[in-house]
Amino acid sequence: MISVDLLTKVAQRRYGSIEKASGRHGLGIYAGTVGLLLNSFLAITKIVFGVLSHSIALVADGVNNFSDAISSMVVILGMNIARKPPDRKHPYGHGRMEYVTGLVVSFLVLSIGVQFLYQSVLRIIEPQVLTPQKGAIFFMVLAMVIKLWMTRFYKKISKLTGSLTFEASATDAISDVLITSVVLLSYIIGSVTKYPIDAYMGLLISIWVTKESIGLIKDTLNPLLGEAPDQELIRKIEARAKEEPLVLGTHDLFLHNYGSGKYMGTMDVEFWHDVDMMTIHDALDNIEKDIESELGVKLVLHMDPIMTKTEEQKTLYKELKRWVESRDDVLDLHDFRFVNKGEKDLVCVELTIDGEKSKHLEDKEYYKSEIRKIVNNHFPGYDLYMDIDIGFRDEPK
Repeated sequence: MISVDLLTKVAQRRYGSIEKASGRHGLGIYAGTVGLLLNSFLAITKIVFGVLSHSIALVADGVNNFSDAISSMVVILGMNIARKPPDRKHPYGHGRMEYVTGLVVSFLVLSIGVQFLYQSVLRIIEPQVLTPQKGAIFFMVLAMVIKLWMTRFYKKISKLTGSLTFEASATDAISDVLITSVVLLSYIIGSVTKYPIDAYMGLLISIWVTKESIGLIKDTLNPLLGEAPDQELIRKIEARAKEEPLVLGTHDLFLHNYGSGKYMGTMDVEFWHDVDMMTIHDALDNIEKDIESELGVKLVLHMDPIMTKTEEQKTLYKELKRWVESRDDVLDLHDFRFVNKGEKDLVCVELTIDGEKSKHLEDKEYYKSEIRKIVNNHFPGYDLYMDIDIGFRDEPK
């Protein structure tokens, strides 16, 4: 077999540095093409041997490889469509077509899996004699070797591009090795016995194909319905914003997915209210440009002023922020300001609590009383006005 390292080095020389989007795109299409060709070869050959041998298990294994070939085709199609520039009717590009195509393909694979379930049950009821074919056993061994090579290849591509798609493909390839080994065993046993073990293996593989297709449907539906963005990406965006010396904090980050790896969104960035407006504008502009160039996310940032006029007010704000950092059930505190309404002095804040970790979702007064204690230590007699939102985050802050 061709060396994985040699093959990836040749690809990198052809498509350029993976530090650039064009290099990652080229490498992704290259890997998808390799997967399409190899899986198509395995699928066609297994189906031919399976039909000639009357082996429903081997045919089902070929169909499983066929679904892998289609997945590779979707990757190639999606990456090419995603590169198509926006137009008047599609100002955000065409990246979501990848998900639509994947959904159609997933339903196709599901229908094939169900059909083979039916055929396998018929074979159990009315067994057929297996007709061994010369070269079938050798080919199945070769297929396992190819899939082991593809596992290493996909892992290498995933490491170079940071693509979860190819990481999943590596896992799928190693599972295919196990499936083919079971088919090989049933093929050998079925050649020397009349027991319909081949039909039972076909049934198991059909269930596997059906299960995988349902998983594919879920994976393609989620981004179309609007799934939560990757938490690591969120942390990188927030971390880059906080590298700016004048930035006090960030909140209300909203990201919208318009295709694989293509995000647009908005985020509020906090500054002291008395910082020069042009200075803030330049800082936000730098953050937007850096995030787009480094992470490929196009953001529109909104300046959120922290209204404090005295050192004591700043001290209160910092203490409230420390309180937030000490809590696992609180995600953020923002929109901090002092307001005077006639004879009333108010401290206004907005709090975002974790919808999964909080034990006080039905008792929001609990959080108000906690904040009120801190406020009263610095500004006794001030009233508290507080809005509470519910958010979700997969990983700890």
